Amino acid sequence: MHHLYVVGLDVDTLSVSLEMVTFLIIIWLIAGNFLNIQSPSSLICNLSSFWFRENNRDVISLFDPALLKDKKLVGKIFEFEQSAGNPLVFSTSDNAEVIFDFDNILISENLFISDHLKKHKKPQTEEEFGYYLAGLIEGDGYIGGRRIEIAFHIDDISSAYYIKKRIGYGSVLFLKNQNSVRYVLRKSAGLEKVFSLINGKLLGQPKLDQLIYHKYNELFGKPILPKANFDLLTNHWLAGFADADGSFGIYINESQTHKSGYNITLSFRIKQKYPELLNLVKQHLGGSVYQFKDKMFSYNSTSFKVAYNVANYLDNYHLLNASKWINYIKWRKAYRMIQRKEHLTVNGLAKIRKLQENLRD
Repeated sequence: MHHLYVVGLDVDTLSVSLEMVTFLIIIWLIAGNFLNIQSPSSLICNLSSFWFRENNRDVISLFDPALLKDKKLVGKIFEFEQSAGNPLVFSTSDNAEVIFDFDNILISENLFISDHLKKHKKPQTEEEFGYYLAGLIEGDGYIGGRRIEIAFHIDDISSAYYIKKRIGYGSVLFLKNQNSVRYVLRKSAGLEKVFSLINGKLLGQPKLDQLIYHKYNELFGKPILPKANFDLLTNHWLAGFADADGSFGIYINESQTHKSGYNITLSFRIKQKYPELLNLVKQHLGGSVYQFKDKMFSYNSTSFKVAYNVANYLDNYHLLNASKWINYIKWRKAYRMIQRKEHLTVNGLAKIRKLQENLRD
């Protein structure tokens, strides 16, 4: 009765409802930190709760299942959520629905990535920078007669100036009425440096043909090395290639097969005129390559296994374009939320939808 005085209840009332008793038990359990040490399954058992399905969602009632015969008698329905500090956060709302589905695992434990990301850094050595530059040029560059150009989106102009500074020569030109800029290199000393950096690191035939056609071997007295053959996941080439033409996506679609009623996919795409390099990316990451009606080709991946491979690579070989790096961070955050099952809560799903919207900006 002492507890009834504390909460301001009339102790002369001899009849106490089952709902009130349950509430008092829950308050006592929370005060004793009982909920923080219980697994979801044991918590449900210990509180004699009841699962039922309503509108394709799992709902937990902590009251007598007989009450469910009359929906008006259902008092509070409890929702489980995850947070950084606690494995479970116990919250209540009137007639709230729980979308937590303990069996719906999108990312298996062997595909978990770290919550911690290394500090962003650029290629340190000339060898590392050469691989990045080769990938960048093969993605969106042009090697002409005594001229090399690399295109950048206007949001990534800092990368254009970084390339200029790293080479020591060149200009950054703004294109009128376009959202892009170009790094243009004409100085002979700069051309020779770029040729030395990328020679032997090109994986595709088109840029090799440009070097051969414009006789860079004769211009600088060095042989043009054949196509390289290396593991894409061991150097900065793929980071440069992705900086040129890569993109990240988050998709949330309704699903009849998933218990939660929706399906989330994380995509990584690269679009190119030729399929040769895209097939190499597919070989090392997984995924697929298909052709558009406009004769362009696209590498695309939507599986979490490939997303895991992409994250493991880009966590070690960072993107340099500001817009691409920011989009990757958002995409990676969505992956981590899914691996923690936060997508199975109302708040978690809302956060992923927000990341999805920002990714399109």
